Amino acid sequence: MVLVSLALLVADLFVESEQTLSVLWNIEIPIVPVTFLIALGIWRTICPLAIQNMIRGNISRPFFPSGLMPMTHLTGITLLVVLVAAHKSVFNENGPILAIAIMAVAVAALILGLIFQSGFCNSF
Repeated sequence: MVLVSLALLVADLFVESEQTLSVLWNIEIPIVPVTFLIALGIWRTICPLAIQNMIRGNISRPFFPSGLMPMTHLTGITLLVVLVAAHKSVFNENGPILAIAIMAVAVAALILGLIFQSGFCNSF
């Protein structure tokens, strides 16, 4: 259900981007930190990236190489700074660009989740 919702959000960002951006930034995004405060477990069960990261279920996968963790943390922080800086000037105004960014992150989570155990959420 969560992945279907994510797909609908991405599609709607291409079609009705102004209304979707308004709902996303004014309603959905402000609710996310509240789920952290109420119960972190709620977010873990509805986060599309976590779901994609765990899509292989109980199939054994290696852990993400610990030697690469500092680089992935630096990459994650850099991406966060760039994406937050681009938030107001790019993502608030352009639904298709936001949809492409969401898809890129989702594909990265899926690929890393297929290859490594906790490949995305615990590294990037």
